[in-house]
Amino acid sequence: RSDVGVSNNGENLVVVLSQDLLFATNSTQVSSVSQRELAIVAQSLNRYPDTTVNVIGHTDNVGEASFNQTLSERRASAVTNILLNNGVAPARIRSIGAGENSPIASNLNASGRQLNRRVEIIITPN
Repeated sequence: RSDVGVSNNGENLVVVLSQDLLFATNSTQVSSVSQRELAIVAQSLNRYPDTTVNVIGHTDNVGEASFNQTLSERRASAVTNILLNNGVAPARIRSIGAGENSPIASNLNASGRQLNRRVEIIITPN
């Protein structure tokens, strides 16, 4: 299975990065593999400068909602910083924490929770 998914919803390109690729549990340390993947994403972003980039962190619903909100913000910031370090202009990027509020799978089982722990990079034409 791929750890990076790209979809086009007609208005935006959405790049989804799973926690497996990005973070250890309860961590905001981005793995070296993830840093290489994000460098490739940054190169693509730099080829299309007339876009806005929203980096949105998500968590599962385990733990306090306030903790998860902060964790999602810190994860989005970690990914944003890697994009910035790879030359993406700061004015183009917004770093957003969504906490546990936007699950894409059930939080009732481990596989669903794993899918919910993710970072999405939404690329919108200006």
